[in-house]
Amino acid sequence: MTDSEPGPGPAPETPSRRRLPVPRPRVSLAEKLADQRRGRWIAPAVVLALLGAFALLLWVRSLPAPWIDFKDPGGVFSASYPETPKAVAIQGHGWDGSPAPVRSFVYGTEWEDEFYAVDICTYGLPVPADQPRIVEAIFDAVAQASLEFIKKRSVGFDAEIRWSRPYSLAGQPGREFQIDFHSHSAVFINRLLLVDRTHLVAVRTGVHSHHHGENDSRFFESFKLLGR
Repeated sequence: MTDSEPGPGPAPETPSRRRLPVPRPRVSLAEKLADQRRGRWIAPAVVLALLGAFALLLWVRSLPAPWIDFKDPGGVFSASYPETPKAVAIQGHGWDGSPAPVRSFVYGTEWEDEFYAVDICTYGLPVPADQPRIVEAIFDAVAQASLEFIKKRSVGFDAEIRWSRPYSLAGQPGREFQIDFHSHSAVFINRLLLVDRTHLVAVRTGVHSHHHGENDSRFFESFKLLGR
């Protein structure tokens, strides 16, 4: 190239690429109405689900709590308790005044909303089979001692044996009685059994009037004498 020849000119400008707008899909009126209806039902559905879950929780809580089946290590009885009962051993007296061991299996206390207990006093000398009056005297003495126990533990409040009647289980003689405490604000029910003329068994429950008492029947119905 000579000086007289013109040099190459500037490169021609290329037009910049422009992004064309992407058209939005057209939504039909029917689809818009359907979307609105779906949105309108979301909130009520959530509320209904929450109410259903709450109702299920209340229903589950209303079901009776599972109890455990307990068997006396001494082989005298079995019964159901809300949980494993506390075992207590003391020295008592037999029908003839001689020392006699007493084993108790207790849930709660007489002053709580619910109370379940089984006491077993084992006599060293069996009660004579030909002396039914001794058996009745034993039941009378236990009922009176139970009443006095309630009175001593509740100074200033009334307590009485509301009713007393014969009771038996598996052919064993017994007595059932109810103690009302402080104008029926608490009820204590006792079932006594003389088993094989050797074991005096007391099955006891207690419930306050402000608390449901259907578990009393549950406890009594679960009680069984083993081997009979």
